[in-house]
Amino acid sequence: MGQSVNYSELFSQLIAKDDKINTSMLTFLYYMFPRDLFIRALSLLESNDMMIYILDNENSPDTAAKRTETLADESISKSETNEIDTKVHAETINTQTNNELKYMNDTLRSIYKDDDFKLLYRLIVKSNDTTPIYVYLKNWTCSCNEYCELFHDSISSNRTESIQNKLITEIDDIDEFKDDHFAQLDIHSFSRQYYFQFDKVMCPHLLAYSILLRSSLTVLEHFVIRKSNVLLIRINNIDEWLKLHINIVV
Repeated sequence: MGQSVNYSELFSQLIAKDDKINTSMLTFLYYMFPRDLFIRALSLLESNDMMIYILDNENSPDTAAKRTETLADESISKSETNEIDTKVHAETINTQTNNELKYMNDTLRSIYKDDDFKLLYRLIVKSNDTTPIYVYLKNWTCSCNEYCELFHDSISSNRTESIQNKLITEIDDIDEFKDDHFAQLDIHSFSRQYYFQFDKVMCPHLLAYSILLRSSLTVLEHFVIRKSNVLLIRINNIDEWLKLHINIVV
């Protein structure tokens, strides 16, 4: 597997125009990864075990939407009052729904753009063990046993060679820059591109989140909004956010 293939582009074609899985692309991607990695990653995406925790104590919508219109101060019959109450309730629900959808869309765009200045987020997978699995796409690391074993084997093969030379590909010629963001490190660098050699070290968790966040906004919205397979969990309290370094917030 080489970086000459644009994996981000391939991942973006996984969801067809009818918002269903593109079976042709699914089959194609299956044969591109060893150890049934792609099927395991896709199973994770559909498992409801993948979560995106976001720290957002400023932009979250109000829990109770406010009615802006002022009712006329006049005598109203009981039936008219009930009718107005129903309209107010319907408008409130509609406002809440619209606010939540706008917030969700804006949040997903920030996550997809990987903009730390706008939004902090953590990628966590529920595990059968007591400890959750933490995934870091930005530096291509995962806390699962499979990743740790593969990483250990890769760096132990030749101890005289640096880890960077073993596992990272650097591109310093702008003319050779790629559009592919899969396994890319320091994604916002303008002078160089760095890619982790994922054919040496990769687990289904990294692949699943790469499909989700290194493909297209359409794929992200499919699994988070329309299918609700991946949970987006908002945290408004910094103390609860810090607990993510120890365990999952309940």
